[in-house]
This record gives sequence, C-alpha cells and structure tokens, in this order.
Amino acid sequence: MTVEFTREFIVEPGSIWPSAHAASIVELPGRTLLASWFAGSREGAPDTAIWTAERSGAGWSAPTKVIDTQGFSDGNSVLWLDGEGDLRIWYVTMEGRGWASCPVRERRSPDGGGTWGPDSYIRREPGWMVRNEPVSWNGLLLMPMYDERDWTSFVLVSQDGGQSWAESERLQAKVGIIQPTLAELRDGRLLMFMRTTAGVIDRSHSADDSGLRWTTPQPTSLPNPNSAVDLIRLQSGALLLVYNPTKRGRSPLRVALSDDDGSSWDTWRDLETEEGEFSYPTAIQTSDGLIHVLYTWRRQTIAHAYFEEGWVKEGAP
Repeated sequence: MTVEFTREFIVEPGSIWPSAHAASIVELPGRTLLASWFAGSREGAPDTAIWTAERSGAGWSAPTKVIDTQGFSDGNSVLWLDGEGDLRIWYVTMEGRGWASCPVRERRSPDGGGTWGPDSYIRREPGWMVRNEPVSWNGLLLMPMYDERDWTSFVLVSQDGGQSWAESERLQAKVGIIQPTLAELRDGRLLMFMRTTAGVIDRSHSADDSGLRWTTPQPTSLPNPNSAVDLIRLQSGALLLVYNPTKRGRSPLRVALSDDDGSSWDTWRDLETEEGEFSYPTAIQTSDGLIHVLYTWRRQTIAHAYFEEGWVKEGAP
C-alpha cells in the first residue's frame, strides 16, 4: 500500500530573503491553508517582518508581507481561526534589544487574511512570547505562553474567546523551560510539552479544569536540543509529536506517534536526516485527515510536508 507523502517549499530558498523562521499554519474554510512566518536578512534584524502565503490548489501563492513594524524586528506569529469566522494572528515585536523586550500583539481578519484590522496588545508585558497554537478545552481558550526574561512557561486562559485573559501559575524548573505546546488526553486532562536547556523535553499536566493550575514539570526521556516542539491530537485519538530527537544540533526532524497518551513514542519517521537545521515545526491535521507539518529549512525558507498517519506507521522502525 502506498501512503501519500509530499514535501515542498513555500518559497524557494534564497529567492526573496536570506532568512526565514518559525512558521504557523491554519486551515480556512474550503480546505484552504494559510501559513505565516517571519523573514528578513536575519533573526532580530530591523527588516524582519511577518509574511503569509495561501495554498488552495496545487501549490503555494506568492508570499505577502502582512506585518512590518518599521525599524523593529517582528517574529513568532501564531494563526488561529475563531468560532465566529474571524482569523487572528498573534505575534511579537522587539521593542528593545532581543526577545526579552517583546510584548505580544494581535490583529484580526474578517476575510481569511485578505485584510487585517489594527494592532492590539494581549498585555504590554515585555518578554512575553507566543510560539504554539492555542487549544479549546472545557469551553475555554488556552494560549501557551513563555517569558524570555526568566525562561518560564505559563498559559493564558480566556472564558470569552480571547477578548480577555487570565494568567496561569508559572511553570518553573532548574533549567529553562519555554515554548509550551498543549494537547488534550483521553481522560480529559491537558498534556503540556516544553523545550528545555536540559537536553530533554519536559512535561506537565493540567491540575484541574480551570487551565490555571499545572503539575510540576518533569523531564521525559525524549531528547531535545533546546529547540521548539509541537504536539497535537489526531482524529484517530493518537498523539503526534514533531521534534528534533537529539541533544545537540537541529537534525534529524522527527514525527512520532503515541497511542498511550504520551507514555511511549515507539512509532516514528524522520522528515529530514541531512546535516543542517530543520527546526521549529508546527503541525495540524486538516478536515480531510491529512497531517501537515511546516518547519524551518536551513533557516533559508519554510518547508511543508504532508502525509497520512499511515505513512508514519508504515515507515516506523
């Protein structure tokens, strides 16, 4: 049996900008995909802006620059389609030196990214960062967050669809833990995985049904080279994790499946194995069942891989 697998570039490497990083992806009505990422001369440069591209047929549209704060570096965008049909993009802007100077901003689009409204702030707190997509859970909207000033993780919880937010307790460890990603388990709890400086992924669970309390972070056996990971629940009930399974470097890039709510990850397949950087994955499963993974390809562009769950199982060791 042949299981579909395709890999492509959103933009050919080096054709527009020297550097591209940190993508996000969302499915719009009509099975259209929209991607966002930041690109420019280098990470942190004043010319770095947020770009988007759309895929509604056989390939990606030409990219469009949608956010460019003049004289400042923009980064780490997150796309989300709310229940009212409005598209939202959260992103950060370096208002001083480095990521620790960033607040999180938001814009909204009533037409799938064709036009965007004005900026607003979740809260003008320097060092607050977004990276992974929010999840809907128990009637709440949960946005995974982290703080570049002290490398802690937390969650913003909204009871009104993102109009207002409450801050959860901070998750701290002896090592830095940032860029949390969330997925619901079969028993109704939320699982959080976090990037760390300790060489492994850390995990935590929701401690009640509020989203505001979390268990003490604990290390897993999954290697992590201090790089972003993404975690989603598939339509089959399995969890899918995309990460770099190494303690140093950002290759290979692996997709792994767990049928026991994250206790084991014995079914996996690598998307990239060559030397270089293949990092910062973001994953969704679209309404047709396909899994889509966007990731940074050698810091030169954004790669798009899509496949069926069976492709991972057929190639598993």
